Amino acid sequence: MTAFSHTLRSIPIAILFSWANAWGQGASSFLTERADLLQKVEEKIDEPGRSGIWALSQAAVARFGPEYPMHEVFDPRLDLHYSSVVAERYWLHLLSLWRDSGWADHAFVHGPAVSRRLQQRDTLIPMLEAGSKVSFEQSEKLPVYAGELMVEGPLYWEDLAGTTFRDPQDFFAANPSVSRDRLPSGAKAWLRLERFPESSDLTAVVQKALLRDSIQAAEIRLALEKRRKGIPDPATHDAEVYKVKSGDYLGRIASVHGLRVRDIQKWNSLKGDRIRIGQELLLYLRKDRKKPEAAEVVDSSPPAQQIDPREKDREAKYYEIKSGDTLWSIAQSYPGVSADDLMRWNGIDERIQEGQVILLLPPKDPSSN
Repeated sequence: MTAFSHTLRSIPIAILFSWANAWGQGASSFLTERADLLQKVEEKIDEPGRSGIWALSQAAVARFGPEYPMHEVFDPRLDLHYSSVVAERYWLHLLSLWRDSGWADHAFVHGPAVSRRLQQRDTLIPMLEAGSKVSFEQSEKLPVYAGELMVEGPLYWEDLAGTTFRDPQDFFAANPSVSRDRLPSGAKAWLRLERFPESSDLTAVVQKALLRDSIQAAEIRLALEKRRKGIPDPATHDAEVYKVKSGDYLGRIASVHGLRVRDIQKWNSLKGDRIRIGQELLLYLRKDRKKPEAAEVVDSSPPAQQIDPREKDREAKYYEIKSGDTLWSIAQSYPGVSADDLMRWNGIDERIQEGQVILLLPPKDPSSN
C-alpha cells in the first residue's frame, strides 16, 4: 500500500482535465497554423538525435517539456499532442532570440548554431513557403481525451489500459510515446487517457504490477544464478541426484555420466576435488544420453595418475582415509611407499579428508625399495 500511496502522490488530480484540454488545443492549433514549418522539418527527421513528427532533439524536450520526463520506455517526441506543444514552446523561444519569424523558422529546422553562423555572415534567409494549412483539415485534428495521468513505475501498461480503454490496443494507439511492455521502477511517464481511472482501479493495477515485478525479479535472479553455475536448459537436460559411493572420485563420476569435472564442481559449488562417501551431487544429464553399460561401471577403483613403468607389476590396494590420517602416517604403514608416491599416484596434494579413497601400490616384496 505504501508504493500505491507514493504513486497516487504523483497524480495531480485537480489539474488533469484542464491540462488535457490546454494541451489538446495547443497541439491542434500549432499543427494547423504551422503546417508549412512541419513540411520543412520532415527533411530533418532522419538526422541522428532527432525524432518524432517535429524532429525534436532530447535537449529540446528536456528544456521545453520538463513535465514529460524522457525515459527509454517513454519518448514524448513520438506523441503528436506532447511534441506539438513542446515544438511551439521551442519555436517561441527561438523567436525571442532572433526577433524574426524567418530566422526562428530556420533555426527550428536547421538548428540554432547553423542559423547563427549564417546570420553573422549577413546572409538573407528566405521565408518558408506558406499555404500548407490545408494539410490539416478540421476532421483530422487530434482527439481530446478525458485526462492525463502521471504514473511512476513499476507499472505494466496493459494493466492500466484495461482500466481506461475497452481494448488495450486503443490505449497504445492513444499513447504512441509508450514502448516496451512496462515502466520500470522509479521511472515516470505521462499518459493520455480515455477516462480517468477510479482509485480502486489504480489500487488493483499497482498491486498487480508490483506482484509481477517481484516475480520477474525473482526469475531474473534465478536465471543469473543458473548462468553463473552453467546449469543447462531443462528442455534438454534432466537433473539427477547422485550419491557418492566408496571408491568414487569426481573424475570417475564425470567419465561415467559423460560430464566434465569442472561442471560438476560449478553445479555443486565445490572448491576442490574432495568428496565424501554418502555426499549427494546434483548432475544435469542430457535427455538423449546413452545409458552406460553395466561393464562400464563395475570398476570403482580410481585410476593412477602417474605410475612409473617399474610400478606396473605392483599390487593395487585401496585405502579409505580415517580420522587423524595423514599421507605420511599412511605411507609409514606400507614399506616402499612414500607420501610423495601417494600424491603422485592419486593426483592429489597433502590435503585429504575422512572417507576419501586413495590408491596404494606397495611393492610385492616388502624388502624392496
